[in-house]
Amino acid sequence: MSDRPERQLRTTENLNHRQRALLSHALRHPDARYTVESHQSSHGVVYETARSDLLQLRDIGFLTAVKVGRQWYFSPAPGLERRLKGETA
Repeated sequence: MSDRPERQLRTTENLNHRQRALLSHALRHPDARYTVESHQSSHGVVYETARSDLLQLRDIGFLTAVKVGRQWYFSPAPGLERRLKGETA
């Protein structure tokens, strides 16, 4: 992976700093899984803010989401690096 997508993330205006940090982590760890609670804990935000961040990333195609029982798990979308280049170029 080149550092170009990560540099582009820093200048993407339609994402907040928490979302950029999560996507930066996802680029380096393509097998990572995220939950609302893990995002909430990592960034010190309330549940609804964390949920909103993750759902927005899912809705624009940067994350995929799977529900297991009552828990949602978010993962980097296939081709995330390519998607970021297209979204932020």
